[in-house]
Amino acid sequence: MKRSLNILCVLVILVLSYSVVEYLFIDGHVDAFVDGFNAGYESARNGELDSETEAMDMKTVSLIPNNYTYFKDSIYNTVSQSYVPAHNVRMHVGFKGNEYPLQGMVETLSFLIVLIAKIAAFVWFIKLIIAINKGEIFSWTNIRRLRWLGVMLILAFVFSAIPSISSYYAIKELFALENYRLTGSDLLSSLNLVLGLVALIVAQVFAIGLRMQEEQELTI
Repeated sequence: MKRSLNILCVLVILVLSYSVVEYLFIDGHVDAFVDGFNAGYESARNGELDSETEAMDMKTVSLIPNNYTYFKDSIYNTVSQSYVPAHNVRMHVGFKGNEYPLQGMVETLSFLIVLIAKIAAFVWFIKLIIAINKGEIFSWTNIRRLRWLGVMLILAFVFSAIPSISSYYAIKELFALENYRLTGSDLLSSLNLVLGLVALIVAQVFAIGLRMQEEQELTI
């Protein structure tokens, strides 16, 4: 039974690890952070900003075509060496100037909070697994670990949502494309929220069971 539990725990560790790697590298947060830092460093060293660097504020936009049967755009297929009809559904767009300077600060702060929360959740889960393997299962210490795990995952969800939502509404005021409309359907990933709520539910079940056990011991 312990072997099966350890296998499931390893799978959860892999999911949490992938979540951190995806947030840092696949979603491009590290690249964006490094590019912004390098651009700021170069501008400070040179004493002034290059006009293109100063004007460029890259944002990711998600689009839905107004008519799925109408293909105005196309992309080049290197296999057939020809252009094929296509819909643009996700792209990076550069905006002139910085219309919302506070948003950059919010995004940077949210990035750091999400990273810390995900690492903390990973650490709490490891501590929980170590305790279980030592035979410590139903204890108030493990309940606290589960609760902290749930809180950290929900915190990661919240601070991932804040910059995504603020960026979506900022882009709506600055950007419009013919034959397309902006969508916010892929702004949020509910994985961290679901895992966090599950952890809190399990912690509450453990707490109820442990409290009932303590009350039975007192009545004997």
